Amino acid sequence: MNVSSRVRHPKVGPLPWAILVALSPCAVSAQALPDDEEKNKDDRTLEVVEVIGERPLPNIKDRLQRGQASTVRDLFDLDARVDFGGGTRNGQRLYLRGVEGSNLNVTVDGARQGQNLYNHRGGQGNVDPEILKRVDIAPGPVAADAGYGALAGSVRFTTVDAQDRLADGDTFCAAAKLGYASATEAKRASATAYGLAGDTLGVLVHASAQDYDDLRVGGGSHIPYSGGEDRSALVKLSLLAIEGHELRVGLEGNRAEGFNYMQRGDYPWQVQPPVGTRPPQDQTLTRTAQTLNYRFSPGSDLVDLRATFANSRDDFHAPDSNGERFISDGRTFDLRNIMRWNTGTIATDLTLGLEYVDQEGTAEQRTGTTFFRTASDNLGAYAQARVHGTQWDVSLGARRDAYDSDYGTASSDGEETSLNLQAQWRFDNGLRVHGGYGESIRGFGTIPLQFTRNIAPNLLFNGTPDGTLRPERGRQSEVGIAWAGEGVLGARTFEIGLKRYLTRLQDVIAFDQPGTGGLGGRPVRGFSNLHPSVRFEGTELTTHWRGERFETSLSVIDAEAKNLAMQPQFLARAGAPTQGKLVWDSRFALAPQWTVGYTFTAVEGLDSPPAGQTVFIERPGYSLHDVQLNWRAPGAQDWGVALAVNNLFDRRYSTLTTFTELGFATEEPGRDVRVTVDVAF
Repeated sequence: MNVSSRVRHPKVGPLPWAILVALSPCAVSAQALPDDEEKNKDDRTLEVVEVIGERPLPNIKDRLQRGQASTVRDLFDLDARVDFGGGTRNGQRLYLRGVEGSNLNVTVDGARQGQNLYNHRGGQGNVDPEILKRVDIAPGPVAADAGYGALAGSVRFTTVDAQDRLADGDTFCAAAKLGYASATEAKRASATAYGLAGDTLGVLVHASAQDYDDLRVGGGSHIPYSGGEDRSALVKLSLLAIEGHELRVGLEGNRAEGFNYMQRGDYPWQVQPPVGTRPPQDQTLTRTAQTLNYRFSPGSDLVDLRATFANSRDDFHAPDSNGERFISDGRTFDLRNIMRWNTGTIATDLTLGLEYVDQEGTAEQRTGTTFFRTASDNLGAYAQARVHGTQWDVSLGARRDAYDSDYGTASSDGEETSLNLQAQWRFDNGLRVHGGYGESIRGFGTIPLQFTRNIAPNLLFNGTPDGTLRPERGRQSEVGIAWAGEGVLGARTFEIGLKRYLTRLQDVIAFDQPGTGGLGGRPVRGFSNLHPSVRFEGTELTTHWRGERFETSLSVIDAEAKNLAMQPQFLARAGAPTQGKLVWDSRFALAPQWTVGYTFTAVEGLDSPPAGQTVFIERPGYSLHDVQLNWRAPGAQDWGVALAVNNLFDRRYSTLTTFTELGFATEEPGRDVRVTVDVAF
């Protein structure tokens, strides 16, 4: 085994801002690029104050075909705001503007992401990209109807309906896909069948499987015990356009298995205990969700009723580790009505709603005979008004949350109000300026369920037996300017936007574990609110140029984090220090059936990590080059072959958000050659 993978790589200089100059178009003629996927017709009721960057991920179909996305991580490669730390599959964590995903409201068709399960695993459960119609990323000021616990924003996944896939006149279709990726010698297969039962009932069934071996990093070495397998499935019924009624029912899930390290699974393999002392073990992470989404829109401006019921479960099981098992069960009910009216040139949408969220955590003792349970409930009432003038938009709202958090031997409850206000002015020349502020709260912390079984009987809140525990509060502020138009360097469309943002996490709930040795065996004596607030601030720049045959986009962020906690168990679930990051992506319609693409990613090194902690250390930046080639069969866009080479020059690197230990960090894939063949019937 090669044990020389310390975090030492060639430096890259400051981010190449001059790449903006490279956004020059090619001549336009011949075959045009396919249009992006149609936006949801209900967008204006979801995100009223639209600015550059506050919109769905563009063209998921392109990421599936050209980028050959097989995990959620692949979908976000072109967005500089998003990072995934951890390297290997079981160590991955999602970061948005530097904030760890535990502090986001992440949902799939309304089913919420579960609690943290095991201290030595990443917090990201996979969603198969093939089942997705839409992904909304909203890291800015949160609206009152965005959902409970969106301390630093939200990520909403929406799965596809059968009706979305069927062409006009078709009643049944099937599709299959085979893929290979060299960095892990991954083999992937998927199959989807979708059709209509009658005139209005759509039925979609999807299944995928992926097996992968130990990860090969840049230079040729491998990360031992990092292989595994993924299994995903979706069954969805969609009853649409029945006299104003719509009903969608879905069963969705993912199962990830592997023979992996148990201790410090999200830390580098070089610091793992000897295999003879603490051998790798079989472990499984299963995520399942059952969702029901109902809408009644009878044609009246005052009635647009929407209801969401969702059950979700995240289950971590290591049968050979004395039967260790940690389960997070969640239930969500959201009922809202949107009323619309016009007064002269002013149009108003008013959303009134109730949301109930219940999450229960179960930790099974190593003996397999004792269970420890924690629970949190939240009832929220909200109102959000969105007002549109001829040249301006204003969105303002309020939310009242009543929470009850049960830590097993003590509980905390209370009520809090959250406010938000956003405004935008649109000039006649395509220029827009905007600004806003939003708040959100959460009554329960991010303690891993692994630790809850050690909660002491006489639990302390903020240091005293009769103390109180304040809820966590997120505060987001943002200002920006954007311009959209046509004809710039011959573009059909051109957009550019610049933002400055600040996200604060206040009263972060930490837990006290005195003693020595592994954290998993230490008692949890109390919970307290950390001070000062954790701050994430930065500047974002986005551009998008689109012509007939050529399209190019640039996403840049310059970010920093302040006041991160020293203790790794808190730091892991709050955020990470990040620097400047640039992603430049282009695609060109080479011929009627051929599309080529190129993606350049550059990340500045971390020169000033937070003092006093060991998880994040100084490390160099890196740059990556990816190329893609895509062929579509004539007249059949669902038939095709794709080739991609990620990390073309086999760069050896680790992301800045990956944890370090003794100077080591789990590294990312080296050169990864991907091939995918997809067919439809």
